[in-house]
Parts: sequence; C-alpha cells; structure tokens
Amino acid sequence: MQRDKVSLHVHQPGTSIPRYDTIQVLRFGAALMVVLTHCASGYFLPGNAGVDIFFVISGFIITRVLGQRTAGDFARDRLTRIYPIYWLALLPLLPWGGAFDPARLATSASLWPWFGAINLPYLVPGWTLMYELLFYAGACLVLWRGWTRWLLGAAFLACFLLAARHPLLGFLGNPIIFEFLFGVALAKVRPTRLRALGAAALLLGLLCFPLLADPRFGIPDWNFLPTDRALIWGIPALLVVWGGLQWEGCFEGRWWRLLVLGGEASYALYLSHATVLLFAPHNPYLKLALMPPLCVLISLPVHRWIELPVTRAARRLLRMRNRPSASLPA
Repeated sequence: MQRDKVSLHVHQPGTSIPRYDTIQVLRFGAALMVVLTHCASGYFLPGNAGVDIFFVISGFIITRVLGQRTAGDFARDRLTRIYPIYWLALLPLLPWGGAFDPARLATSASLWPWFGAINLPYLVPGWTLMYELLFYAGACLVLWRGWTRWLLGAAFLACFLLAARHPLLGFLGNPIIFEFLFGVALAKVRPTRLRALGAAALLLGLLCFPLLADPRFGIPDWNFLPTDRALIWGIPALLVVWGGLQWEGCFEGRWWRLLVLGGEASYALYLSHATVLLFAPHNPYLKLALMPPLCVLISLPVHRWIELPVTRAARRLLRMRNRPSASLPA
C-alpha cells in the first residue's frame, strides 16, 4: 500500500509526488532539536536552530512540489495542513495561559500576530507557523500571477526599511523570511550526489549552530524585531539541508525507516510536545532525560490517529464545499 504523504507534500490526485527520505530525517532531527531546547528549559540554545532548518526545508519542498497546481489548490492544501491539528494542539494549553486576553486568543486561533499589539500564541512554538503562513501567502500570489514576485519583493523591502516604525512592519519585513528563500534557491539547483562534500557541509552547518549561538535567537521577543539570524543560522541551515540531500537514496533498513517515520510525525511532535511538557518532572535532570523520548513516543500515535485523519477530513470537507455549482442538486 502506498504510504500517505500528507506529512510532507502537497497532495494532487493523479500526479507523481517526489519523496525525499533525507528531508524527512532532517525534519525529525530539527523537531528533536527544538524539543531538547524546551526540555532543557532554554539552556540548549543551539536547539532553536531546528526552526531555521525547518524554514529552509519548507522553501525547498514547496518549490519542488508546486508543479502545475493552482493557487486555490495550494492554499486549501496548506491551510488544512497547518490549522486543524494546530487548533487541537492549542486547546489543552488555553487553561494554562493565565488571565484571559482576547487579543492573544485571536492570535492563537488565527496565527496572525497583530491585534492591537504583537502577540505570541498560547502554543508558543506557533510563532514559527506565522512565518510559514506568510511564506505560503507569497507562494499563492506567485502561483496566481508570476509578476507578483516583484510586488512582494518591493513590499518586503519597504517593511524592512520601516520596521522600526511599527511592530507589524517588523514582522512582515523580518529577514528570517530569507531562510525560506534559501530553500527555494536550493530547489532550483540541479540534484547532485557529492557525498563527501555533502557530509562536510552537514557537519560544518551543525557545528556553526553552537559556535554562532546568540541569546537573541532564543524564544522570540514580543516585537518580532528584524535580526541577522537569517545569515548567522540560516546559512548553516542551508548547508545542513544541502548536505543531507547529497545522501538521498543511500540508506535503507529498519532503523532508517524509523527515522523517516519520525520525520513524518515531526509536525505532530512539534505541536504536541508543549502539552506533554506540562507534566514534566520538576527535577531538571529527570526532565531532560525522560521527556524527549516520551515526546517522540507520544507524537507517533498523535500523527497516525489524530493528525492524518483530521487532515484528510478537513480536505474532504473543503473539496465538498468547493464543488462546481453545476454538480450540486437543484
């Protein structure tokens, strides 16, 4: 039976969808880096670079699988990919959010940061999804009309230059968006199998994360101010992804398949670990020793029995709601 690819690819019936097992393994590694950071109560700063790896991978994959899809198809696929399971993961955290804040609740539900002020969602890792959705919106515009890429570039430059004037401009003009564009550029490069060079690039990228770590790259501040993170960690993330791709197709076996499975469940791991950590022991050593494997183990059934069925159901619902009117009964 063909493996369900909803965890990585834009689904288009009747088309052949490329699959990158090394990308899946890198996704698992990136999610695990973030989990380790949170299990270490923020003291494992390089683990935050898992986010930068995710952004580069997102730009690469989205560019590779767009094909002949329409902007509407792409938007429906991405919205059903991001929101339904995110909303389910958000619910357990609402009682722990402190005093009721309508603006923060609106940000949490919509993943739009500005409601009178910049807010982070109650599911704090959701801040990265805000940038994912910003990238998807740009991709939709380019799919709709290719010339909008120049409009987007001009708008980004304006927001970047005026970032200090308004927090929302800081979000829209944040250079971290270049990490997605690194992935887009990588997708345009002819595939190669430079294995030795790829291994060196991957190792160099991983070493750069702790060597170039900066406290500013921890949990984002409440203003989404532009930083040089896209250069300091974005370029090493690009090296990691490019290096991993040089080994595509080189590994098989049970343990490799488990790592690939971890990659397929990486979004479930990224979202669910915040809830799992609510029940972490107070002892920091026990927390670091016990919680990462527990988060991974819990993410696998969450992916299989919650994420996949919910995503399929959401996509079926949207297909029903978007049928041509001629096919509906009078």
